[in-house]
Amino acid sequence: MRSSTDEALAQLGQWLAHPGNQATLLTRSERALADYAQLPVRRFSNAHTEKAAGYVRSPSTVCMGTLGFWLQAEAIHAWAAKGTDPGPAWSRAAAWRLWGMAVQCARLEGGEITQPHILSYQAAGVLYLLAALGDRLRCAQWGRRMLALHSAGHLLDAGSKSGPFALSLLTHWLTPVAAQPVSAFCMPGMVDTSGACAAYQGLIDHVHTDSGSPALAAALSAAAEAHQRETRVTTDEETFDFDTFHDMVVAMELLGWVRIRIWLGHAPPPHWPAPPLHAASALPAGWWGVERPIDTSDPLLARVMHRVQQVLPGREMLAREFAPWPEPAPP
Repeated sequence: MRSSTDEALAQLGQWLAHPGNQATLLTRSERALADYAQLPVRRFSNAHTEKAAGYVRSPSTVCMGTLGFWLQAEAIHAWAAKGTDPGPAWSRAAAWRLWGMAVQCARLEGGEITQPHILSYQAAGVLYLLAALGDRLRCAQWGRRMLALHSAGHLLDAGSKSGPFALSLLTHWLTPVAAQPVSAFCMPGMVDTSGACAAYQGLIDHVHTDSGSPALAAALSAAAEAHQRETRVTTDEETFDFDTFHDMVVAMELLGWVRIRIWLGHAPPPHWPAPPLHAASALPAGWWGVERPIDTSDPLLARVMHRVQQVLPGREMLAREFAPWPEPAPP
């Protein structure tokens, strides 16, 4: 009898193979970003002449996020269906997703926008991917920025559960003397029919618990079950953080939690992955013993960020918080 996660894997494969999805999500995003990277770098005497010329300073961060999202989904399917190590593709995906959100933050700092279009669960998704890979430096950089965005009221929330979990987990990792529970970051009046917030709080409560503890195993199993209940289509009455096929196959927020526990000095739980998660959540042998920096060698991403660093208002923040990009390789 096929499980719901096996069905989700089959549906994920069909979704990735659909020509319409490839055209609208992958090809269109790549084309828009390539067009941006090829735009000339110009200087204007004043803002009025720049506006009249229709000068474009910012790349489409939606396309950057979409491209990273696609690569992440492809990697999950290739690992679950064929055993292909997801590390290289996740590394590229993390770079696209991280820098897409960092550009939004730079636009905010540079005064180009007054509110970045960053939702709590999307920011958390980037954090979990960075943590799952093991890029400790980038994970800490983005984590601090997430906490700053939240404090400033710039991390938008639509009833997210995984977003508050990420913020609470970050306080336990980065600012332990000021650690806060999941509820401190939840939207007032939020409906939580999946029980995800309570389950995530269980993981927070056991972030320092011995890896072999039955209480930790029970908390992880409860979180895995809540993840599957949270993998539903958003309705007019309630929003759900996980509404894609690959979310049912691999629970990225639980991978992120495992890695941050490791950084806090604890071994991975011996019975990972917890049921009812798909076996693909086990990841390749030796995964947790390796820390992988995100891959910034993607030629298109390098060209996009090269132009960003020349024209984007607030670009100084990118160099200050995330380090400058190297010159792109010749075409």
